[in-house]
Amino acid sequence: MTGERADTRTLWLESAACRGLTFWLYENVFDDEGNVRDGVALRSALCYCDNCPVIDECEDTVTEQERGKPLEDRFGVCAGMTPHERWVADGSPVSDLESLED
Repeated sequence: MTGERADTRTLWLESAACRGLTFWLYENVFDDEGNVRDGVALRSALCYCDNCPVIDECEDTVTEQERGKPLEDRFGVCAGMTPHERWVADGSPVSDLESLED
């Protein structure tokens, strides 16, 4: 029963606009410090998100998976947001960002 419930929770992935696409893998878009490496790839990824029929489900899932995680543990474009945007939306304190800069 647990496996069936897990499948239902991720069923939305079958309808994701980005399903099967890998051109914006984290290392293609961002450098090791999380800065944008390729603006064209980033904009392309965000365009897929803008037209995605399941962006709300994606946002719910990534929010649940990343809640409370530091910026350096967030990767790629999800739900139309960069790792930094998701980190800010999570309500992470500015002091966390300042500690990364040290």
